[in-house]
Amino acid sequence: MTLLSDQVQISTCYLDRVLRHSPRSIRVTILSVATSIVFTTSAVASSNAPTAGTPSQIKSAVAASTKIQQLPALAATQLATVGINHGDTPLRIGEAGTNCLLITSCIYGDVSSTKSMVLFGDSHMWMWMPAFDAAAKKSHYRLILLAKFGCPASTLPTSFVYYDSVTPPESACTAFHAYSFGAIATLKPKVVFISERTAGVYSGTYPFVNQPLFTTNQWKLALQGTIGNIQSSKTKVVVVEDVPFLTQDPISCLSVYASNVQKCSVAYPNPQFPGQQKAQRSAATSSGAGLIKTVQWMCNSRCSPVVGKYITHFDVGHLSTTYALYLKAVLGTAVQPYLK
Repeated sequence: MTLLSDQVQISTCYLDRVLRHSPRSIRVTILSVATSIVFTTSAVASSNAPTAGTPSQIKSAVAASTKIQQLPALAATQLATVGINHGDTPLRIGEAGTNCLLITSCIYGDVSSTKSMVLFGDSHMWMWMPAFDAAAKKSHYRLILLAKFGCPASTLPTSFVYYDSVTPPESACTAFHAYSFGAIATLKPKVVFISERTAGVYSGTYPFVNQPLFTTNQWKLALQGTIGNIQSSKTKVVVVEDVPFLTQDPISCLSVYASNVQKCSVAYPNPQFPGQQKAQRSAATSSGAGLIKTVQWMCNSRCSPVVGKYITHFDVGHLSTTYALYLKAVLGTAVQPYLK
């Protein structure tokens, strides 16, 4: 399985999700517009892939990002496609079906290698695939994606609900965790990278009606539980810090405020949708796991939806493929010590 060869399949799965949650009156319009986009995704992805930023370039771009007012020309071209800009990643593989539920389902990197690394989590692990795939190939690791959309990696202490859920949260997360922990124990990979959505996740049942957020300590203990179920003398666990949530959908907002980009920015931490980055850092440290901090690659005291020439997110919570590729060198450097 390769990233580019799966593009039409992945984009079609994404459209399936959009259509299932769209009013019937606009489905015909979505299909007529999207058909041409889906079948040109491969060409767009390969021709517009950004050059990976260096640490100094990214640091400078983030520092200057909150001063951007006019949408850069290259970022403007993303507006037409960034909603399915994850089409050249495995982000939506099997979303209409099975996701990457089995240790043998989604294999990338150097597929012939005898050395293995695993990505475990939900869509917030998936979204890093462009950068992790590059790192795995460079270090000659077989990369296994073991993830289920809508299932946090942490073993949360109660039922949970997303503030933006239009359907009840996934009910099979416990079974997915149990299978994953067993499969990883059998495989004994060199390293397991964990990431998950941590913002807008509340303790309670569907539908969301002012339920409380999980506390920092609750999330820390839940993540410690997951780390403890995976980490062993053979397998190192590394927590990949969750990315900050935006408050407004960046594509809709930038389409309106192309000449006033900062109307679409948000303070960090986001006061409306704070993440659990503090809990992730604390859980990693106290469990002896590794930690890859990511917030500094897109935010300082504020998070601009545009950094340098690129739109950072394809929705409020997920990296765009373009920006994930822009970060592949710095992520590769952060990953490298764990692959030795």
